[in-house]
Amino acid sequence: MGSCCGGSRAPKAGKVTGYRVIAYTGEEFGPFLTSTEANIKVMEVGGGVIKPVREAT
Repeated sequence: MGSCCGGSRAPKAGKVTGYRVIAYTGEEFGPFLTSTEANIKVMEVGGGVIKPVREAT
C-alpha cells in the first residue's frame, strides 16, 4: 500500500526563500520573493522555468 500524502518521498532540505527564473534563452532573472512575480517575469521573457531558491540548513 502506498501513501496518498507523499510520505515515501524525502523532504527537501531548507526553506524556500525565493524563486529564480531561467528563460529558454539561458538568461537568469531573480530572485523574486513570490511565485507570482516569477510567473510574470516568465511571461515577459517569452517562457522559461521557475526554480525555488532554498535556504541552506
